Amino acid sequence: MYTIKKIDAVIDSDSVLTNEEAVIEHLITDSRRITFAASSLFFAIKTEHRNGTIFTEEAYRQGVRNFVLQESVDTEKYKGANFL
Repeated sequence: MYTIKKIDAVIDSDSVLTNEEAVIEHLITDSRRITFAASSLFFAIKTEHRNGTIFTEEAYRQGVRNFVLQESVDTEKYKGANFL
């Protein structure tokens, strides 16, 4: 179990943190399989066939507030969310 702040320090990202003490216990890559949203870190992975960033909004609607993105999003749309 790590805080989002600790994960941010490890991956050295350009982050937007609204809750540095958010505890991460689960890693997810599929917005269709979110079970522990509050303690999850959603990885929006870009592949040949799909850009995971398009699922950020759906994951947010399901309660996820911690994200690792390869592309920028309008963080103002996601109140209380952390972005790495």
